[in-house]
Amino acid sequence: MKNLIFIIVIISTLIFSINSSGHDYVHLGLAKVAVRAIILDDENCEVNTDSILDQIDIYAATLPIFAKDEQEKRTLLERDGNIFYADIPTETLENIGGLRVYNDGHFIGGTPILMSQESPMSITIYIDKSGTIQDAHYTFMDMNKWMTTSCISQAALSCNPFMFVPEDISLYQKGWEAVTDYKMTEIWPNFQQNILKDYTVPEEAADWLLNNLKIRFATQCVLTYTLGAKVLANLDIEEPPMAAYSFLDSINYAPEVLLKNTTMMPVRDLFNAILRYPEGGLPPIGDISIHKWQTEIDSKLSQAMKTRPQLLLDLLAAMSYIHQIEAGQQLSDTQITNINTELQNDLGKIILNRNTKGANSNHAKPILLDLINMPFNLKEFLDRNYPGSPVVIDLWNTWCGPCKSAIYQCEDIQYEYTNSNVSFVYICDESSPKEKWEKDALQIGFTQLRISKDAMNDLIEQYKFIGFPSYLFFDSEHNVTSSFTSFPGERIYRQCLGRIAN
Repeated sequence: MKNLIFIIVIISTLIFSINSSGHDYVHLGLAKVAVRAIILDDENCEVNTDSILDQIDIYAATLPIFAKDEQEKRTLLERDGNIFYADIPTETLENIGGLRVYNDGHFIGGTPILMSQESPMSITIYIDKSGTIQDAHYTFMDMNKWMTTSCISQAALSCNPFMFVPEDISLYQKGWEAVTDYKMTEIWPNFQQNILKDYTVPEEAADWLLNNLKIRFATQCVLTYTLGAKVLANLDIEEPPMAAYSFLDSINYAPEVLLKNTTMMPVRDLFNAILRYPEGGLPPIGDISIHKWQTEIDSKLSQAMKTRPQLLLDLLAAMSYIHQIEAGQQLSDTQITNINTELQNDLGKIILNRNTKGANSNHAKPILLDLINMPFNLKEFLDRNYPGSPVVIDLWNTWCGPCKSAIYQCEDIQYEYTNSNVSFVYICDESSPKEKWEKDALQIGFTQLRISKDAMNDLIEQYKFIGFPSYLFFDSEHNVTSSFTSFPGERIYRQCLGRIAN
């Protein structure tokens, strides 16, 4: 049987579609998920081994509409015998998500799934006695098609960014029309060919998967016209007119296609790029009415797009509000009124829920300490700053995707310890650029340290870590009670935290 460990990034495919309007399709609800786990003996015969199942944790992962790629939302499945199950909160009638499987706190693999609020999802996974996933049987596409979808998505992410600018940069001197034509007739076909040359697109996934590629191309090549010229060709050029972004018209904005995206390529990237790049950045929504703002945005986009679906305009308005919330500025009373009166659907609820979560943030003003030019001793730092208090240490870096994903998974758990005596300390090293570290650290909160590479290497060697993220749990006397590399999943993280908390 084929080993599934290679499926590290969760990918899924659309097998059927629910016909609905865009605003009905955006719907806060629950999708039922059930997983049957079969333990195999050495002859690949089924056996009943509770001791193995006791070590298994399965999480269902979803990527909310406005989430970044590291902001998966995970739900721990409950277990009854060899059946793992849960009702998974989702934001759309159908949702591409996945399963994350852990064995004794170690990630052993994952598999894509399609969640639906109208039809339960079931899957059978086969695990050998060592706790390794060996196979999976789906209700929908077979393993080879899942593999193909995953490989295509990964290939799109791995393209050399220099392919997104003309080889002959003198073309920019001929004007935006010449550059845009070259991108459409040369770069876009080459982009597709490079990605798809070794694969046959699964028929069941063709609509949304190819749309994902268009979105990726739009965000990396088309909308970043001036930025790409500067970063990749070292050219300072004028911002082209909106007509230069006519590729946007080729994207499928039907909700059942637009809002089905692999977890590697968040659809948020499209909304973010449309707001950020054309004309030097479109105006934020602020306190003006949603209808008035959308009228202005619609007029601007009309130069690039023949039709501007209302759902797209609503998603752009929502993204603008969320940009404000992510920048640490809560919605004003006027904005909340506008949302309640002009977005009377679950899209409005998503925005308001994000605003409430920001207002209830569990961390006080972050403490940022840049110590790269100073000697650093962790035990001395804890004894001096946290006497008599348990501490959780998270070793991470800004360039570490798994680190950021784990930080996001810990947010709700840490919120539960707001009034406890546990302190959380995050430690980066100088490989994280200072400006990026400061930006990320302010969003994460708590105490944030940036130390030298030598000091970080000393910590890794002292505690026998093998990479990032790595964790240390100290009791109130600052003795280590637990330590490990790689996020172990919510259940074990909670256990380690519970052992040191009062």
